[in-house]
Amino acid sequence: MWRKIATLTVLVIVALIPLAGCQRQPAARILVECERDGNSDIFVMQADGSGLVNLTNHPAWDGTPAWSPDGTRIAFTSDRDGDNPQIYVMNADGSDVVRLTVSDGIDMMPSWSPDGQKIAFVSTRPYTLTLEGGQLMIDAGPEIWVMDADGGNPTRVSGGQEDQALYPAWAPDGPRLAYMNISDRIDLIVHVLGEESGQSLTTGAPFASWSPAWSPDGSQLAFMATQEDGNKEIYVMNSDGSNWRNLTNSPSAEADPAWSPDGQKILFISDRDGHAQVYMMDADGSNVTRITHDEYEYARPVWAPAVR
Repeated sequence: MWRKIATLTVLVIVALIPLAGCQRQPAARILVECERDGNSDIFVMQADGSGLVNLTNHPAWDGTPAWSPDGTRIAFTSDRDGDNPQIYVMNADGSDVVRLTVSDGIDMMPSWSPDGQKIAFVSTRPYTLTLEGGQLMIDAGPEIWVMDADGGNPTRVSGGQEDQALYPAWAPDGPRLAYMNISDRIDLIVHVLGEESGQSLTTGAPFASWSPAWSPDGSQLAFMATQEDGNKEIYVMNSDGSNWRNLTNSPSAEADPAWSPDGQKILFISDRDGHAQVYMMDADGSNVTRITHDEYEYARPVWAPAVR
């Protein structure tokens, strides 16, 4: 299920943006991370769960897939070169894999900008701060970085030494990034690129907030909330942080929400039937349908963008 990323997150802390018009229908394909026999690969399937195809088919760990806005490329995380997990990109059919990042840290969780020109990602790479009287090398925890789609010009955009950040999600309007911020508590931040800091959306919430996903029109954010009793649910709120709503209300663990391109459906992961499987519900939480039916562990589902 989402264990691998959870494990990476703990290690790091301790040591879709689809462009949709109102007439478009949900895309027919879904990307998903799937763990089989202890190894994780990236698969594509039809929206009903049929036609599951392994795109990476590699003995290394491959995960956190993200479609490019035009649907032709997929960014993902892999440790296939034997070092720390890094960001790679491949064609939508799994061909022509290219490594984008080469750093001394862990690079993971890519998210494309709406125009396909940039990729936001999480990195633990060290960086240099220029201070009065000299420079200071920072051996950082996870922070949000942005690079060109070919891997060039990596730039840190989040926090600093006091905060750590994960799960970047690029807003449909371009300048805004939502991400999980870890300081004295775990909140969701919306950061307008070019500004020094972001706005917390969940300050005072009785839960920790993870894995934000923008609705196609940018008006709402779905996210995973870890409640005080430890249970994980899928919530949705307005993009200004108002009107939190629990969509799943289940005793099982739910994670990794992803909107359909028309904003009518939300994919998510649930272990309610014993394994971490892919489910779909209406955007108001009704009509929950199980998409996958096997004994594998899934994570990070994402709809293919609606492309004219």
